[in-house]
Amino acid sequence: VGLWCPLVGGTWQANAPEGGLEIGCPGLWNEGMDPILTSSSGSIGLAAMYDPLVGAKPDGSGLSKKTGIADDWKMSPDGKVLVNTSETTNMAHFIATPSLQVIDNVLVDSRPRVARFTADGSEVWVSAEVGGTVRVLDAKTHKLIKRIEFKIPGVNQDLIQAVGVQLTNDGKYAFVALGPANHVVVIDQKKFDIIKYLLVGQRVWHMAFSPDQKKLYTTNGVSNDVSVIDVDALKVTKSTPVGRYPWGVVVKP
Repeated sequence: VGLWCPLVGGTWQANAPEGGLEIGCPGLWNEGMDPILTSSSGSIGLAAMYDPLVGAKPDGSGLSKKTGIADDWKMSPDGKVLVNTSETTNMAHFIATPSLQVIDNVLVDSRPRVARFTADGSEVWVSAEVGGTVRVLDAKTHKLIKRIEFKIPGVNQDLIQAVGVQLTNDGKYAFVALGPANHVVVIDQKKFDIIKYLLVGQRVWHMAFSPDQKKLYTTNGVSNDVSVIDVDALKVTKSTPVGRYPWGVVVKP
């Protein structure tokens, strides 16, 4: 299996031993892998990992431990449903946590990255990196509520890649990181209208709120910095240099 690595133009090398998927990426770090499952040697990252849902068909059949890659998962506010995105099958998988059963496999746009529940648990927002879109799904019926597309003046459409998603608890704003477009888009969480695009660092990926949700921190993997967004003012207030290739951020209360 060969997977293109966009940051360095390299190729992921993957082998699938029984019950696992071994992945190495020359010249890159262990991006997004669970450190408990990951060992490294030089610049080569190895991980024993598998997604028991990937390879599934919409009716739930065809589950495989050897095909596809799980990318992100998010628990509903009540803890009863987990949504997992599978970037190679272009699906959002809904899992009932009490029974650990897959209850639905929903086709979304190409290479889904992140799933987020709204604070009231009524919606699931799913970003698609290659599709460059966000789909808002009804959390109960799993039906499409809205498909949101993005256009930034002066930015090539293929650079607009929707990845990280954060939703304010008051239901006012949604923030979506647009990868190599170097912008974060602000969306009206109720009307699904685009409010504005915020210029941040290069290749913005994941984001995190401060505990009071007054600030939003973005990781910019190519410019090697973190941008700070004032949520009330919807302005970027500063960018701070950090280590190489920042990918994700967690804010300690």
